[in-house]
Amino acid sequence: MASSACADATLSLTIDNCSDLSEAWALVLGDGLAKNTSLTSLSLTFSNCRDLVEGWTNSLGDGLAKNTSLTTLSLTVNNCDELSGGDAYSLAENLAKNTSLTTLSLTYNNYCSRSEYWAYGLGDGLANNTSLTTLSLTINNYNVLMEDWANGLWGGLANNTSLILLSLTINDYSDVGKDGVLSVGDCLANNTSLTTLSLTFNSYAYLNGYFTHGLGDGLANNTSLTTLSLTINNYSNMCEDWAWDLGGGLAKNTSLTTLSLTVNNYSYLVGDLIDGSGESLANNTSLTTLSLTVNNYGDLGGYWARGLGDGLAKNTSLTTLSLTFNDYSDLSGDWARGLGDSIGRSKSLTVVNVTVTSAYIKESEELLCGLCNSLAESDTITALNITFNDHSGTSEVVGHDLRKLFADCKSSPSLNLTVNLYGEAVVS
Repeated sequence: MASSACADATLSLTIDNCSDLSEAWALVLGDGLAKNTSLTSLSLTFSNCRDLVEGWTNSLGDGLAKNTSLTTLSLTVNNCDELSGGDAYSLAENLAKNTSLTTLSLTYNNYCSRSEYWAYGLGDGLANNTSLTTLSLTINNYNVLMEDWANGLWGGLANNTSLILLSLTINDYSDVGKDGVLSVGDCLANNTSLTTLSLTFNSYAYLNGYFTHGLGDGLANNTSLTTLSLTINNYSNMCEDWAWDLGGGLAKNTSLTTLSLTVNNYSYLVGDLIDGSGESLANNTSLTTLSLTVNNYGDLGGYWARGLGDGLAKNTSLTTLSLTFNDYSDLSGDWARGLGDSIGRSKSLTVVNVTVTSAYIKESEELLCGLCNSLAESDTITALNITFNDHSGTSEVVGHDLRKLFADCKSSPSLNLTVNLYGEAVVS
């Protein structure tokens, strides 16, 4: 067992259980937490490499239940061996009794296949806690997660009535079960307090459609969320249907006003990604702000921008659009003009921000001009901010010529144009 210093209102404690560990340490810690009235922040890291004597969480949890000063708890569990169910439920019961905690950060590193007890215990605690407003949850899965872990956790979140902000990061290096990811949607569908959701999914294994199918269903039925931030880092193959499932949920959602979507593609990603998102935009009536970032390091095939453009042209609620395309591979097709034409046809967009980073000669010379030509046809855009980062070293795009494109623009937008040339650029 190792600990770091306690200073004033903050305590950071690390426990490495690599051998037999008695309950004495937990009794002392729990008693201290129960009696302390000045501690506001506790950071606890627990690494379990061997069976623990059951009952240690009774003492620790009892201290949490009786403490009235803690507002922030950061808990990291490194599970390399089996943790008993009794310990999990004991800790959860006391989490439910605590009335001062407002922020909980939980990181779970799973190296063992037995984890469902802890998830059900934590879920029960979250379901009954009435003070927490912010939850940050990170799951690093290095083994097969029992499907019940998510059912227990998400079941608890579905019944919680105090949480406002949820940040979830899933790093999947193995296999997250079908039922586990479907449970995410059930939680979102039934929870009525969450207003902000930040979801990051790092897929190092095969990501099937179950993940976004469940998420999409949950978004379709949720009535409280106003802000959604979704980041998907794809290092493996992704099922083609995932974007359609997610988009279907967004199309039916009536509460979201702000959506931020970031896709980092390091593998093969088909054009259905943007097609699915575009159809959802066409049918959604609540979104006012959209931020889309695509970082392409692999193969982004198909007519990937066509679906997005159609959706933007048909949407009637969006007023602000931010598009960032960082292309470090090959984005094929005349996507810039097509996308620009669609944005130009929009009847609701007033503010458009576009950032393009390109490493290809053809794109450097044609992409921005094609996009700007199309945007100049808009009769609603009042503010246009364009940043072009050219890494090809051969671009002849100049700010003066581009600005002339907007001289006769129907809406006379306020234009802010930045062109960054890298390498031996030829500027005329």
